Amino acid sequence: MLSKKFGVGINASFSQSKINWLEEGGYDTIQQVYRAFEQGIKAYEVSFTLRGNYHFWKRKQIDSYAGLGIGYGYIHMWSYTLAHTTRFSIVYDFPPPLSLECTWGIKYFPIKNLGVFAELGLGKSFLLFNKYFIPEALAQGGITIKL
Repeated sequence: MLSKKFGVGINASFSQSKINWLEEGGYDTIQQVYRAFEQGIKAYEVSFTLRGNYHFWKRKQIDSYAGLGIGYGYIHMWSYTLAHTTRFSIVYDFPPPLSLECTWGIKYFPIKNLGVFAELGLGKSFLLFNKYFIPEALAQGGITIKL
């Protein structure tokens, strides 16, 4: 907290995603039959955002606020296959995207410096290639530590 109403913080997030499909007609060299094999793409994202929060309703254990944040992220994607003889390998690292946030949230502290939070708004949004705006989270939740 910089004052009774304004505070700063760091928001760190990690997420994973996966999309897959079945590729029909692959030959299984172990079972010696033609069958479907799973193929797909996996990704993970990491972001760090410097946040400024305006705390408009504060009580002993509950704190409600509105916040804005800006930072950077990292997105890594790769392909995979479960086929024995097929090679399907693509790896891609996005240029570091700008990470943006604009949220309203509430924190609850059952213990003096350790609590939980929930937020609504544009959280963990990325600006990719200085061109594409991707809002990833309309709701967020997690653990918060008060220093």
